Order: sequence, then C-alpha cells, then structure tokens
Amino acid sequence: MIIGLILTFGFIMLINQRLQYDITTTKDHFQSIFSVSPGAVLLTSIDNGKIIDINATFTQITGFTKEETIGKTTAELGLWKNVAERENIVNDIINFGRCNNREISFTRKSGEEFIGLVSASVISLNDRPHIISITQDVTERYLAEEKIKASEEKYRTLAETTPNIIVMHDLNGVIIFINKAGLDLIQLPESEIIGKSIKQFVSDDLIAEMTDRQQIRQSGSTKTLEYKTALKAGGGKILKFRVISAPVIKNGKMESLLLVANDITEQEQTMIELTRAKRSCRGDE
Repeated sequence: MIIGLILTFGFIMLINQRLQYDITTTKDHFQSIFSVSPGAVLLTSIDNGKIIDINATFTQITGFTKEETIGKTTAELGLWKNVAERENIVNDIINFGRCNNREISFTRKSGEEFIGLVSASVISLNDRPHIISITQDVTERYLAEEKIKASEEKYRTLAETTPNIIVMHDLNGVIIFINKAGLDLIQLPESEIIGKSIKQFVSDDLIAEMTDRQQIRQSGSTKTLEYKTALKAGGGKILKFRVISAPVIKNGKMESLLLVANDITEQEQTMIELTRAKRSCRGDE
C-alpha cells in the first residue's frame, strides 16, 4: 500500500510538472507572438477597458509608449476619432466573440489621423475575460484607394458630360461601358447594349473591316487607330461616326479598348448630296 501511495504521489507530481511545463511553454509562445506581431497588439480588460499590455509595434504606429498606456483606456489616450466605433467593436465582441477586419479612424499621439484595420477577440487571462486586438496601419493603402476612386469619379463625370460618344469593350468586342451621349444618340436602353457584342451594332457591310481591326489588336498592337464606321441605332437608323480607338493598359497588359466617336451622319449626308449635285451639274453641261 505504501509503495502504491508513493507511486501515485509520484505520478501526480509528474502530471503537475508536465502541466506547469505546458502552461509555461504556452505563455512563452503567446508572449513571442505578442511581441513580434507586425500589427499593433493591444490587451485590455473587458470589464473597465484599461490597457494591460501593448507590443512595440503599437508604440511605432500610435506614438504612445508602454508607460503612457498601461492602466489607461484607449478613450483616455484619445486614440479613437469616433469613440462610438469602440463601443460598436466591444458590442460585437461581447455578442459574437470577435470582430474581423474593421476599418477604423484613429488618432496618433501627434494628432495625425490614420486608418487601422482592426481584428479583435476575447481571451481568458487568470480566469478573467480580456480583449486582444491587432491593428494594421492601412493608411497608405486607404489613401491610394481614395485617390483611385477620385480619379475614376473624375473621368466618369467627364465621360458622362462630354458630347462625344464613349464606348469601352473588351478584346472580344463585348461592350462594358457606354456614356450618356452614346445612349441618347443610339436611342437604345443600356440593358440592350452592355454585355452585347459590338458587332451587333456595326453596319453589315463594315463587319469585315471591324474583324480586321480586332485581329490587329489581338496580335498585340497598341497603336491608336482612327477610322470611320456606321452603327445601327434604335428605330432602324444607321448612324455614321468618326472613331478614335485606343487600348486600355493595366499592369502592362492590354485588357480593353476605349472608343471616342463623333457623329458625322449629317456631314456624310451633306457630302453625298453635294456629290450628286455636282454630277447633276456636269450632266446638264
């Protein structure tokens, strides 16, 4: 019995040592991840919102040192441009256990605003719930996207207000954009144009010419082309255009074609009538 008790006690001691080793190892792993994370890591108490710990990246991004943050709340530091956003994140964490990739506006210690991509979840430390969050500084990416949006909006406004017809189609001839001037002139709804092949609208006697131009593009030519064509419009009308065609290059690769066209139907008709009149005059002589 004594030997059995000794063995049992020894077994329990081994288990306790193993558990203590596992706990220490897990803690070390957690601390390593916490320290080397490329994002700003923040550990706060879920009860009062006070900061328990931060990593070095947090200081690099926000400008606040560990001494300035421990024991304070993020609201007291003035990190949130809109404090209500913190409440929304905390509510999501309480209700769902986490929040993922939330774009939030923050303020650095210097007063400069930056955009952070925040993910956070609940963890238990010493049997008490805490929130651990990781914030990536995505300000440069955000500003680049905003610049692109502004540029796109600028050119879209230009495309919609110009009297010229602007059409964009892919390398297979499928129309992906037509501006308001084009819709007004062709007198067809956008739903009957977008997604359709431009060949459906080209006058039958000019299909061969269009096929030749497509082959030029498919061979890789990025030259700007200028030509005349005729398109079928609503009501069975045939309209004539002078077209400038230029490739749209993205990441060094031609992905679509931009057509800017002027309606020359009346000019062409006037030329035909003048030619007929000259021929008639010569016949009279």
